[in-house]
Amino acid sequence: MEQKTIKVQVRRFISYNNRPVETVEIAEGTDIRTMAEIMGIGLGEICALSVNGQQALLDQVLQPGDVVHFIPPIGGG
Repeated sequence: MEQKTIKVQVRRFISYNNRPVETVEIAEGTDIRTMAEIMGIGLGEICALSVNGQQALLDQVLQPGDVVHFIPPIGGG
């Protein structure tokens, strides 16, 4: 049986790969934590996140067309 996939848009406020916005195709039922791992984004790189403009948690299951924002920790001094 073929596994269904969905597409979500990922926006990073700081992009280390010169792709601040990308469309990602993931398996249906994937949560944010798993998607971040697939994308190679370490959990330490995520200070906050939102889905469709609403605060979200790492275990939130993504839906087709969701827009995910990853907000990194802010450093400096």
